Amino acid sequence: PETASPLTLITCLAGLDFLSQEFLWSFFPSFPGDVCPTPPPDTITICVVSCGSDWQCSGRQKCCNYGCLWHCMEPT
Repeated sequence: PETASPLTLITCLAGLDFLSQEFLWSFFPSFPGDVCPTPPPDTITICVVSCGSDWQCSGRQKCCNYGCLWHCMEPT
């Protein structure tokens, strides 16, 4: 019997909407040592949520919070 290729399997699963970005990102955690920058003392921010998880950020950026602000930032 012929075996299905990995691409065929991925295509089928994607058709089921099984391979969401969040699901895929769970297999690719942040790089070791990547942490959000420490906010300066007494930082006051407006409450804006532009991300909820690292997978929503581009490249190696992380979804960091300063008070109630959630924003993609370069790790330190």
